Amino acid sequence: MSAGGLSVGGREDVLRGILFCVTAFFFFACMDALAKHLGATYHWVQLVFFRALFGFLPVLPVVWSDGGLRALRTRRPMLHLIRSTAVLVALATYFIGLQYMALAEALTLAFTSPLFVTLLSIPLLGERVGAHRLLALIAGFGGVIVIMQPGADTFRPEAFYLIVAGAAFALSSVLTRLLGRTETNGAIIFYSTLGQFLPMACVLPLFWIAPASLDDWLLFVLMGCLGGIGLQLITLAFRNAQASVLAPFEYTTLIWATLIGWFAWREWPGNHVWIGAAILVATGLYITYREGRPRQAPV
Repeated sequence: MSAGGLSVGGREDVLRGILFCVTAFFFFACMDALAKHLGATYHWVQLVFFRALFGFLPVLPVVWSDGGLRALRTRRPMLHLIRSTAVLVALATYFIGLQYMALAEALTLAFTSPLFVTLLSIPLLGERVGAHRLLALIAGFGGVIVIMQPGADTFRPEAFYLIVAGAAFALSSVLTRLLGRTETNGAIIFYSTLGQFLPMACVLPLFWIAPASLDDWLLFVLMGCLGGIGLQLITLAFRNAQASVLAPFEYTTLIWATLIGWFAWREWPGNHVWIGAAILVATGLYITYREGRPRQAPV
């Protein structure tokens, strides 16, 4: 069997894929926590710059394993440019949103990404969405409304940063599917990282704040490395298990974010966040299940 063009083996391979997936999303949660901590002092431009700069370190072995410089040859440079721009927008809006929201709450709103993936798959991939997935989409965005609580005293318009981040992440995911038909994994990750690094390097002098201590330098390095290693682990996960198998374990990042948020900032999501998160997780898993079924008609 295969998932996204990658071979998938037996039971041991699937278990290995699940382990890679859970570890990757733990690393992503830690990266998010570091971004939230550093973002209280440093501009988001600086965060994205260092995320990309040190993110190159774990990316280079992927490029090497895919054939070195030959793996970077591309026939679709504009598609890489659009995807890297989407990732840049996603990271920027996500890092900004982290400063206004609790870690778990911000991450939950970013779970809108599977909903946007389904919507974007219609015009970009030519997919058709039937009644089941349409109802799941409506329910999912209902969960977003529950979390954001428009009209309530606790409503914060800054939550829209996270919605934009979810949409931008979704666009990058759909474009990854398109690029995956002709490009290597190394090329996709490398050009995405390069597309974050170059624009931020150009404007960084305007927003530069010198790190106050060696500890902050180390945290910047760690943040970038965690993000890059997480991407590499996700690649390994999909080489060992199907997307439909891994999907439930992606949501373990909410557990990690809740625990980290509590220990670091004494943040604990309110009941409305848990209810909205349950709706988003349920709809995300349902959409993944429907997409994983053999189709003779749109579902």
